[in-house]
Amino acid sequence: MYKYVIVPIVEGRGAKEAVPILLRNWLRFRRYHRNVEVDLAGPVFTGGKGTLAAAHDSAWRRGVEHYVHLALLRQPDVILVLLDADDDCPETLAAGLLARARTLVPADYPIGVAVAKREYEAWFLAAFPTDRFRQGLVQQGFRLTRHSLPRGMDVEAIADCKKEVAKLLGLTKYSPTKHQPALTRILPFTRGMSRRSRSFQKLLEELDGLLVQARRRRSRSVRP
Repeated sequence: MYKYVIVPIVEGRGAKEAVPILLRNWLRFRRYHRNVEVDLAGPVFTGGKGTLAAAHDSAWRRGVEHYVHLALLRQPDVILVLLDADDDCPETLAAGLLARARTLVPADYPIGVAVAKREYEAWFLAAFPTDRFRQGLVQQGFRLTRHSLPRGMDVEAIADCKKEVAKLLGLTKYSPTKHQPALTRILPFTRGMSRRSRSFQKLLEELDGLLVQARRRRSRSVRP
């Protein structure tokens, strides 16, 4: 059986471990894990959003083009760039990076950009009302300060999601390298979570679309 391989490109240190966990859990959820895998070498790490979004300069290892080139050296079937929007418009940021990335690949190559509105941690906030997620948090030893989000909270409008997550979990300090992978392991894929975070829903839609595109590309390449 042919194995499709995904290579992620990430900008945050916590995401280096968290994003492969997220993708593998989603592949199991969608029952794709038997013929799709995340590259065992791990994500291509850019060291920051500024480096990823900067003008292309291979000598200084800057620009999405440089990191797409590094990903292509692994000969993957799919490339996914994932980053935080912070104060930028997610749609504008994603469209700009994707247009630049596409200059390095054929028109039918499965490459996508997913942007968390405002931060990756907004997805943890979106998951918090889900019973299974909160139970997972308790099992990991967190002492929750609440059992629901404040009424009417828009998780994607919060400027400092990390601080809000720390408050909910009773932490004095949130550490992306420690907590992002731990919380990602128990992140659910529920309709409620997708409703609370449009950027999370877009990520899942992007993944589905990229795999459909990869299968079509593969079928064309083996057609006699």
